Amino acid sequence: MPKNAPSKRRSATSTKVRMQDVAAAAGVSLASVSRVLRTPDSVSPDIVERVQAAASRLGYSPSPIASSMSGAHSPIVGVVVPTLANAFFSQSLQAMSSELENSGFQMMIGTHEYDSAREENAIQAFLRWNPVALIVTGIHHSRGTVRLLSGADCPIYEMWDFTRRPVDNIVGFSMEGAGRAVAEHLIERGRRNLVFVGHILDRDPRARVRSDAFINVVQNHKGVAGRVVEVTERNVAAGAAILRQVMQDTPDVDGIAFSGDAVALGGLSAAAELGLKVPEDLAIIGFGDLDPSSASTPPLTTIRPPHERMGRQIAQCILHRQTHPDTESQVLDLGFELVVRAST
Repeated sequence: MPKNAPSKRRSATSTKVRMQDVAAAAGVSLASVSRVLRTPDSVSPDIVERVQAAASRLGYSPSPIASSMSGAHSPIVGVVVPTLANAFFSQSLQAMSSELENSGFQMMIGTHEYDSAREENAIQAFLRWNPVALIVTGIHHSRGTVRLLSGADCPIYEMWDFTRRPVDNIVGFSMEGAGRAVAEHLIERGRRNLVFVGHILDRDPRARVRSDAFINVVQNHKGVAGRVVEVTERNVAAGAAILRQVMQDTPDVDGIAFSGDAVALGGLSAAAELGLKVPEDLAIIGFGDLDPSSASTPPLTTIRPPHERMGRQIAQCILHRQTHPDTESQVLDLGFELVVRAST
């Protein structure tokens, strides 16, 4: 497990002193600053003194809205994901919910369908509820969203991606590493004409990072060619259609990486219809390790993210921070697994 590291990142677009700045200057957590401002009797005198000194030194003024509240956070944990139609996120949410509900907290979920403006609106709405924590998907956010997250007076958790410089806490894995892994696997299997099939790459930053990493690996291998094609739907029918199109346009393709298992399973189906042998004629690899992937014909090689572990870890971090408010920000890379099956 990577060493925990407190986050000190500030939005470069704002000069207003935020609660996060006070926390960094005092060397305490956001939750500790919030408690000092709302219920100072619940915090040790040393912490109160450090926070008050930092606030005075920085010229920090609490929000009038926050000051008018009763002081207690609601028992709500806000979670913002791109979509509920994607089984990737639902597995993390289920694991998270199981941990939190047993401790009296209730998840409230918002979606944005890969629209940055809708993500910002959802986060703004959640913060009005004064949640005990807010969880967002990924590390690529609009400037407005970064400002909201940086100024929040509750712990922020980013998931389903990884960076050493999160807004506050992060529990995830490397999208770049996953993109490299699938390209390297196909090349190791002797494939030389490769394609990455991505889903709405202009709006899904995680798929785009995997796609870019895939192509970077290809470009660094002499004698290997690769290109990226895009699908607008993340389902079996879209995967079947794009595979037929790829084989029509470039019949010498011998390895395809899909940005999701559902489209990869569609690709397997279309390959069989076209009389292609998998993996002899064409190697196929997915992402997500959905339940049907191990039962397909042939079974699908794929990347297995830490779906459930990620959800449980975030929930446990939130619960631990309730009883240990001075806990440092969590920066955890849970890694991923390349599950090799018969399709490659």
